[in-house]
Amino acid sequence: MYQFCKRLVSKGTKATLAITPYISKSTSLKSDTVAIETISGGYAQASSIEEYLALMEAAGSKTLAELIQKHAKSNNPIDCIVYDSFLPWILAFLEPHHGLLTAAYRDSWIASA
Repeated sequence: MYQFCKRLVSKGTKATLAITPYISKSTSLKSDTVAIETISGGYAQASSIEEYLALMEAAGSKTLAELIQKHAKSNNPIDCIVYDSFLPWILAFLEPHHGLLTAAYRDSWIASA
């Protein structure tokens, strides 16, 4: 997804990559062109993948809403969300946020291989 953000920026758009604190700590993503923001991924101590995904949806929805509101008050409001298919809850979450375009990024596994 980071490479995709860099590609969008090369075409003249602004891009912000929202990642979990765990990903932020475990990678060295630094960019002068792509903004990096963190959103909560829930709790890493979940006992199952189902529990982790439920926690991620609850925490991610809350912090993503905060990120959208933060940018709405800036000179660069978010007008499109490109999401990974690992986060299918994004579409339902975005319904109340009228005016935001969405696009599913389906090649993340290929792009990171």
